[in-house]
Parts: sequence; C-alpha cells; structure tokens
Amino acid sequence: LLKLASTCYQATHTYNPAEHTLAEWQVPFLIDLHKTTSFVICDQAQVIGFNWMYQASSDVLEQGLVGVDSSYCRYQAWIIRLLFQQTLKTARRSQYQTLRYEIDSIDPWAMELVTFLPIQQEPSWLTLCLPQTIH
Repeated sequence: LLKLASTCYQATHTYNPAEHTLAEWQVPFLIDLHKTTSFVICDQAQVIGFNWMYQASSDVLEQGLVGVDSSYCRYQAWIIRLLFQQTLKTARRSQYQTLRYEIDSIDPWAMELVTFLPIQQEPSWLTLCLPQTIH
C-alpha cells in the first residue's frame, strides 16, 4: 500500500517532489487516517487502488490521496467510483455532512471524480511552480 501511495504521490508532485523514504511515509499519511472511511481494493493480495480520508472537523471528511496502480489504468474509472461509493456509504452511516476534495488537474485519479460528482467550484489561485536557476 505504501509503495503504491508513494508512487501516486510522486506522480502528482513532480514540481515539488517529496523527499521521504518509504518508511517515513507511514508518519504523515497513516497516523491521522480515518480508518472507517478509507478503503483499498486488492486483486489477488495486491493493492491496486486506494483512497485515504481524514477527518477535517466533526462533520467533514477530506480526501487525502487516491490512486490506482498503473497496471490497472484501464479499470481506473471503475476502481475510483467503487472506492468513492464505499466512502460515501460509510460516511453517511457515520453521519458526516460533507466530503471535501481538492482536485488538481495534474492528478489523474482525483480528476476522475469530476466525471461523476456534482462539483461545487471555489475560487482559487492559478499557480505554476517552475524551477529557477540562480546565476
């Protein structure tokens, strides 16, 4: 799971890559993980998709990271929808009022959510981080 999560995180953070070892990934991502609304999908004991949810407030859950193994990319839409449905069902049972997502255009897994969710857009800064060389 951590290897797949690390791969997905690195793929969506090419402009500001994380400098963590696989062991260090456990600290920031797994400690505060909302365990009842975060899910993984496995195929023959291999994790092929996951979503990590965190509690933002007493009635708000926030998406942390979602991803699908690259060898399952043709099933990506189905995997992400299934993960979302499980999260939604469990969140409703736990009486959460809001699911919050930060969807970035460089994140193919989060962008998949846009294809089937009624998105409420919020104003935001348009930013681009480019490496600079100091002469």
